[in-house]
Amino acid sequence: MKHAYPFTLCRKAVIATMDTAAFNLELLANDPWLSDPRNIVQLELTSPAWVGAPGVSVSVGAPAQHSALGKMKAWTAADVRRFLEAADLAGPATSLFANGMNGCDLTAVTAATLTNDIRMSAFAARKVTARRDFFLAA
Repeated sequence: MKHAYPFTLCRKAVIATMDTAAFNLELLANDPWLSDPRNIVQLELTSPAWVGAPGVSVSVGAPAQHSALGKMKAWTAADVRRFLEAADLAGPATSLFANGMNGCDLTAVTAATLTNDIRMSAFAARKVTARRDFFLAA
């Protein structure tokens, strides 16, 4: 999954391909060059990026997997952390990641559960559930 081109208009090209299970996704936030949104283009493929050989079937996920709810349920704990950090909720993101909350958990969690079981402040719990609800409504 590596691609290279013989020329570039900017004399510097970096092409990185990865999935959400990649271990180095933090570089998108920490690396000086990759963290600048002017330097990256992020694409989410919702269907196969290639066509298999004749006789080989490529399965596409069920329509429910392409909904916001289906996408969120498929998230890992690291995906939940990135989702919340992108919304300036780094503290709650760290707490939920430490407790192993994945996307399936996030879809079902209530503010009461966050305050009682994870010991999150009521304010932070409301912010987390509001961010989740906003994503699911979009």
